[in-house]
Formats: sequence, C-alpha cells, structure tokens
Amino acid sequence: MGRDSENPDVILLHDLVEGIRVPVDPDFIEDRTPVPMDKNYKVAHSAIDKSWYKLYLAGFALLIVTVAMSHVARTVKLNYSPAGWHEKHGAPGGRCIIDCSRPNSHGQALNAKRVKEIAKAFYGEIDSFRLIGL
Repeated sequence: MGRDSENPDVILLHDLVEGIRVPVDPDFIEDRTPVPMDKNYKVAHSAIDKSWYKLYLAGFALLIVTVAMSHVARTVKLNYSPAGWHEKHGAPGGRCIIDCSRPNSHGQALNAKRVKEIAKAFYGEIDSFRLIGL
C-alpha cells in the first residue's frame, strides 16, 4: 500500500510530516537503552497498557515495539523516555504519560529549556492545549 496521491488528507499529512522539525539540543547525548518501567507501571501494567491502546485507537498515540527501534539508523538521535501513569483529577483511570523532562542515563532531558528556546525560534510561541475525554 503506497501513498494515495489523490486523497487530500494524505497529501496534507505528508506535507506536514516532511516539514515538521523536531528540535533537539545539539549537545544532547542519546540513550538507546530502554529505561526501566516506573513503580506505578509495575503495579498496574495491564490497566495502563489498555489505556495506551485506547489512545492508539483514538489516534493520539503511536505504539512501536522496542525491537523495531533497534533498526533506527545511528544518524538519528534516539532516546527512550519513561512511560508511566499518574492520577488525574476527575478521571478514575488516571492518565498515561511519557516523561520527556526526566533526564536519561547521561543526565540530559529531551524537554529542556534550551530545546524550548529552539522550538520557539522555529515555530514562534506555542500555546498548550488539553485533550478532554480520554
């Protein structure tokens, strides 16, 4: 199955994906070793996995098996950020998170102040938004 060059949604998606720059600190040292799961995940992994799957089905998450990531070219900076779960007011099931602000084994985080400045230079001020009902 290839790109449907007649579908305007597919064309827009490819234009966006080919044009989005994901800023990374130029001095960032990647960590290609998957991080251990946090304590909340170890306790409630089945429920958390179902929550991730619901996000995937709704189109809000991309799930990639760890073994597939071993094929990512070394020219691409790859970093594992810990997946977990946190309580959320008004949501008995809590919420799944990826903590890109937590430092990796080299003491560096993807979501650092310098990266925010790089993103602002690329895209201007970015306003936060909230996903309701997930």
